[in-house]
Amino acid sequence: YTQARDVCGSQPAVPTLWRGEHGLTLRFDPAYTPLERAGAAYRAAYARLEAELERVSMEVSLDPGEVLVLDNDLVVHGRVPFRARYDGTDRWLKRASVRVPGRRTRPVAENREDGYGQTVIEAHAV
Repeated sequence: YTQARDVCGSQPAVPTLWRGEHGLTLRFDPAYTPLERAGAAYRAAYARLEAELERVSMEVSLDPGEVLVLDNDLVVHGRVPFRARYDGTDRWLKRASVRVPGRRTRPVAENREDGYGQTVIEAHAV
C-alpha cells in the first residue's frame, strides 16, 4: 500500500471510529489514516488501538483452494508480511471486495478511495 499511496497521491481521510446504523463502527486501516497530519493524542490513541488489536488477534491459515470471507463491519483483518521467493512455494492471494447496496454503515469518504488500481464491477440488479 505504501508504494500505491505514493503513486496515487493522498487518499481521503476515512475516520477510524464513527457511529453507524447499529452503533459504533471501527475501521483500522493505516494506509488510509493520515497519521502524519494527526495530533500527538490521536497518534498515541491509534498506537494503543494497534497494540490492543495485535494482542487479541488470531492467526488463520488457509490451505490451497480454501476461501475465507470477512465482513469489514465485524472484523479487523490483515496479513503477515513475507518475502517472496518466486520459487513456486510463495503465497499468492486473490481478493474481492464487495459492497452491499443499501448497507450504509460505511463512511461516505470511502466512496472517494481509488482502490489502488482495482477494477470496479457493477453487479446486475436482481
